[in-house]
Amino acid sequence: MTPSAVSRATAQLEARLGVRLLNRTTRSVALTPAGEALSARLPALVTAMDAAVEDVAALSETPSGVARLNLPRVAAELLLAPLIAPFAKAFPAIKLALSIDDGLSDIVAKGNDAGIRNGGRLALDMAAVRLILDLSAAVVGSPDYFSARARPEHPRDLLQHACLNYRWQQTQDVYRWRFEEGGRAIDVAVEAGLTVDDTGILREAVLCGMGFACPTGSWPRWWRRAAWCGCSRNSVPLNPASFCTTP
Repeated sequence: MTPSAVSRATAQLEARLGVRLLNRTTRSVALTPAGEALSARLPALVTAMDAAVEDVAALSETPSGVARLNLPRVAAELLLAPLIAPFAKAFPAIKLALSIDDGLSDIVAKGNDAGIRNGGRLALDMAAVRLILDLSAAVVGSPDYFSARARPEHPRDLLQHACLNYRWQQTQDVYRWRFEEGGRAIDVAVEAGLTVDDTGILREAVLCGMGFACPTGSWPRWWRRAAWCGCSRNSVPLNPASFCTTP
């Protein structure tokens, strides 16, 4: 700063405080008692301010705090569960608060920082980052169910079978059984003997032999006791990709 700029800044500070800080003559400048008192305390204040700035800057270098994540049970088991321990090891200063929510509630209204949703259920006002590609799925049923019935060879054959369906809690929409065959989509409006908004109940109903369900093909831990059925080699059930969404 130039001497004139220092002089103007000092004059402005004196006017704000209502007290003279410097005695000025044409030959010298000296601190007044008030100026000496202020000068004595400034170094400690500047040091504290520098330390505060350094502490804040360190936050960007070492992530810390609480990360609140809202996600459906399927995403929790398929995507997140295998990563929790490695994440905790890599970022020990971050605490995870997970909300398992098959109802797909409003992420922000529930006080969460982010959420995981599939591509068909992304809020328009949220930023989204793709986590995985579109998932293939499979129509599954238990050995008990297959023991008395022929396996469907085409998605349309499902209309002659007992099917179990999933309903989204928040919207009450029913899961769409969508397949791809020869590059075109096929929707099958199955007649569901059971419609439920809990994936655990849906799984147990399949394993008890009540009928078919259509989970994503990446849930092998859920379906170890189920017999897989893809309907046909040319027909593949589809599920949208999963995204991490943030406000």
